[in-house]
Amino acid sequence: MRALCSEKYTFAISGISLTMGVLWMSRQGFIKNSAILLVTIAVTKILGMIYKVPLTMLLGGEGMGHLSAAMSVFMPVFAAVVSGITPAVARLTAENRALGRYANMRKTRRVSLRLFSLISAAGCIVLAGAAALFGRLTGQTDNALAVMCAVPTLLFCSVAAVEKGYHEGLSDMVPTAVSEMTESAFRLMLGLGFGYASGHILGLPIGLCAAAAVLAMSAASMLGSAVLFIHTAKKGDGVTKAQLGADPVCDSAAHMTGRLLACAVPIAFTSLVNTLTGLIDLIAIPGGLRLAEKASPHLFDRLTAGGVSPGSVPTFVYGSYTALALTVYAIVPTLTSMLSKSLLPEITAAFSAKDECRLSRSLSRLVTAAALISMPVGAVITACPKAVLGFIFGSRTLEIYVCERPFMILGPAAVCSGISAPCFSALLLLERPAAGIRIMLVSCAVKLVLDLVLIPQPALGISAAAISTAVSSLYILAACFFRLRRLTKKTFSPFRLLIKPFYAAVLCLAAAFICAKTVNLYADSVFTGRFGVLLTAGVSGGIYIISLVLLCEMPKNCFAPLNFKKKRKRT
Repeated sequence: MRALCSEKYTFAISGISLTMGVLWMSRQGFIKNSAILLVTIAVTKILGMIYKVPLTMLLGGEGMGHLSAAMSVFMPVFAAVVSGITPAVARLTAENRALGRYANMRKTRRVSLRLFSLISAAGCIVLAGAAALFGRLTGQTDNALAVMCAVPTLLFCSVAAVEKGYHEGLSDMVPTAVSEMTESAFRLMLGLGFGYASGHILGLPIGLCAAAAVLAMSAASMLGSAVLFIHTAKKGDGVTKAQLGADPVCDSAAHMTGRLLACAVPIAFTSLVNTLTGLIDLIAIPGGLRLAEKASPHLFDRLTAGGVSPGSVPTFVYGSYTALALTVYAIVPTLTSMLSKSLLPEITAAFSAKDECRLSRSLSRLVTAAALISMPVGAVITACPKAVLGFIFGSRTLEIYVCERPFMILGPAAVCSGISAPCFSALLLLERPAAGIRIMLVSCAVKLVLDLVLIPQPALGISAAAISTAVSSLYILAACFFRLRRLTKKTFSPFRLLIKPFYAAVLCLAAAFICAKTVNLYADSVFTGRFGVLLTAGVSGGIYIISLVLLCEMPKNCFAPLNFKKKRKRT
């Protein structure tokens, strides 16, 4: 469920939650658990991408519009209910284990199951009410039905989150890995199966096909939770009767409840704020497009000529934008956050030791790594947006037509979000959650204002949503840089680090643009077009790497002093 609807900073929050669990573990198992964490994130993200592309092919722009609308309502409730459970349970479990309070640890698990089951039940009621209200306000019962199909996910994921947090506190990441990967695999199989059966076999309307896909994801979360409980029941937690007998006095349930809520609420609130961007798009895009169509009645003539019914045009455009452009755009911050996870413990250790110089060096490595990854990808997206979308989504011609211009604007936004996502993760570890909440609230306000003002303009339309995303991402990047620089007492100079990668990215952009124009002259089939994208990416990537080598910015140059020292010792 989360893989389908996650935005750029939702992944950062979930990754921080898992990283916090790893940081509370024993040092002996740190490398092993970090490796399990990275492999889990990589596998689930790859399966999520594999799932979403064919699902988009099955449902099309209109169907993905219904699905995205339902997820935009579901995700805030999911974030508020579920996101804080795992780190809270992991923290208390690790503390009890370190103190040898094994009976208290077991009781914390039982209290957590009762507490968060009640909270998730209340969340189910709230989500059901929100679904009914959403259906009345929009007049689209299919969207409300899709939201209702997602309601069971809250209960299944909440209970599974308690189990994952308990075993993470015991320095065991295997249950988390088993749960995440099995749920992703079930989502892939059931989601595509339900989507295909509902549309191509039963012939249901596209809105009901979207609801069937959501129902499949709820079933996947149920099966993933079942596999998790079977695995943990067979394996156990390793606590002996002697260890339980050595801890005769346990804390009261009220005390445990207070501590669990104190740990979970700040993380949940931060995650809730980070899901508001999807809700903003849901509120602003369809309504703004209707106003733009009133101002320019022939604005969407090409879509209606292509078979989209006039009343479904806003939903079609919204679904195309979220399913195609935002899906590919979100890969960049996901990748940079995943690859930078290994630096977060080093950053936390430097901050705890109050070593500003070491902290500055660690943050510099973080920013440099994120910039080296995100800048060439953003350059290729900006240079040939239509070709990149065609490479991934193939025959969805109308959807690609809708997304071409906004996707080009999302190229620079991908660079900003690709650098800011790991910086935001580091900031959440180094400062109080309130700092991240303020940054995200301001960015959401900026995005909302720009969406409401710019989308109704016929000259901009859906491109305005990409503009607001780019501006809000730039603000987040600047705010993270400012706060991190203040934490290092101004020894951290992020903009200086970006000069050389930026220059190389400009050359990469020029090479991609020229190569794409050349390839288009000979692209007379889908295969040739896709081969052309690979050729363009290879040429522009080669130019980028050569530029970095000439600028002495490639990672291999970091080993030059080490090699020199070895040679000097030998002599």
